[in-house]
Amino acid sequence: QRPAAAHVALGNNYHKGEFDSKNPETVLLIKGRLHIKAQHVHTGQSYELDIEALQSPIKITVPPFVYHEVIVLEEALLLEFSSLREDTMDSYPL
Repeated sequence: QRPAAAHVALGNNYHKGEFDSKNPETVLLIKGRLHIKAQHVHTGQSYELDIEALQSPIKITVPPFVYHEVIVLEEALLLEFSSLREDTMDSYPL
């Protein structure tokens, strides 16, 4: 796979956890830097953070019902632990 280009927006959805791979959703940031915006669908609680994989991969987990937007700040390589089918069937816009 080719690395994601800088300033690309990813996610922009939430999952209900209908599949094991989405409860929670797990992604490894192999390299690069991301800005993540997240908001719990039911409570409205939100947060933002920047993460960067420097010398080792970083595991990112997103619980069910957390809407998330991911902005690639520097070219990044991500590994997601779900199938395209599962991701498509359990993805909802806010």
